[in-house]
Amino acid sequence: VLSFPPLWGLIVALAINVSGHRLPVDLADGLGLVGRLILLLSILSVGILFDAKLVRSSTVFLAVLMRVALGFLLAWLFVTVFGLTGMTRAVVLLASAAPIGFSVLVIANREHLDRELAASAASLSALFALVYVPLGLWCLNPAG
Repeated sequence: VLSFPPLWGLIVALAINVSGHRLPVDLADGLGLVGRLILLLSILSVGILFDAKLVRSSTVFLAVLMRVALGFLLAWLFVTVFGLTGMTRAVVLLASAAPIGFSVLVIANREHLDRELAASAASLSALFALVYVPLGLWCLNPAG
């Protein structure tokens, strides 16, 4: 875990943030550009590794179901136990049911796991999220 570069990046970024120091504008802009390029490459790699045959597999469907449904159910328990309401409740519930992130592909690649399975699960969950996130926002109606 300690050799995982994103963890070190997060630790350094939090240390800079907590210290109160601000990065020079040029450096911050450069890092923003690099971040956008990495995001583009992440999406590109998901598309390259996506395997349409795996989408019909029960393993991919189970991974998506576990991430979305189990995450939502655990969050529902959390908001009930802690009595969260309004916007806070809606954010916790929707964030807990968010689609599988691209970081899953990074971890699968780093640990020599099934990259195609990770990419297919991330893609399928993102596709499902196009339906259930707006529906969730409508049902939770935090503003009303």
